[in-house]
Amino acid sequence: MCLHMMNRVDLAEEGTFDGIGVRIFKPTTPSKELRAGVVYIHGGGWTLLSVDGYDRFTRALAKKTQAIVVSIDYRLAPEHVFPAAFDDCVKATKYFMKNAAAFGVDSSKIGVAGDSAGGNLAMAVSLYFGKENIKPKLNFQGLIYPALQAMDYNLSSYREFDMSMRNTYTPVTKTTMIHYYNLYGFGGDQYVEYFKENTHTTRETKKKYRKLIDPSHLTWKYQMVPDDDNSEENLEIANKVANVILNPYFAPLMATDEELKLLPKTYLITAEYDGLRDEGMILGHRLRRINHPLNYKHWDGVEHGFMIYSFYDSYKSGLEHLSSYIKEVST
Repeated sequence: MCLHMMNRVDLAEEGTFDGIGVRIFKPTTPSKELRAGVVYIHGGGWTLLSVDGYDRFTRALAKKTQAIVVSIDYRLAPEHVFPAAFDDCVKATKYFMKNAAAFGVDSSKIGVAGDSAGGNLAMAVSLYFGKENIKPKLNFQGLIYPALQAMDYNLSSYREFDMSMRNTYTPVTKTTMIHYYNLYGFGGDQYVEYFKENTHTTRETKKKYRKLIDPSHLTWKYQMVPDDDNSEENLEIANKVANVILNPYFAPLMATDEELKLLPKTYLITAEYDGLRDEGMILGHRLRRINHPLNYKHWDGVEHGFMIYSFYDSYKSGLEHLSSYIKEVST
């Protein structure tokens, strides 16, 4: 076993899973039975934060759920571009699943969860496990206001929160997400202006993949009619970025319905004041349409990040909601 123990602090132990840094949170209450397990993947636009920044949240999650929580310290962009973070999360999750009993965990009760960029990685890991038919299967995926696509930046939530009078309501706007996605996918800002103009994909690509990112799936007040036939395009740039932005492990909403059917049961949260709101809603609609097991809650009146802002009342209710779900699906 390649778990390297050091600096035991209250409930937490530092370690490595197949070479990937992790922090393991163990409830102090004794248990005669094997516990549930949660692999948590932190947010931060694939470029920021770490297990340290999420220590309060993941520690609280372990206490609330009485599960073993593993927080992954994956490599960050731009020094490490896609698929580095994805690969790290896959490796650490596979290691935990394979060695679950050594940590007092029932391998059939392990799920993966994450927020924002971490939600992106959590769903990508779930897609990988499903497509590769890896056993044991993941018990659930928890997606907290996840980043899901880089094809269309004209969704209503991106338009709404890229206005100067509105972007103070959320840390995630069209501009910020474009920068994060470019750092994660390409290691720099060389394509940023094309993404902002939405010319980084061709008309043909927009029409071909529109069914996966369809604004008609949104609540009526957020719906819009995309004009893909008359959209501008830059063929040179589109050809350079296509293989990345159309990859479901980079942008999970690009998964087909058949691929979505391979996912574990899903917990999904979206927030009203969030540039990522619409793509999360679209995912929820697509999962419902294929009758996928889904627990979806949209939170009105809160912004992106509310689940880790411990000074908010919504943090407490959000943590309680997530914890209740994990306990329910782990019994």
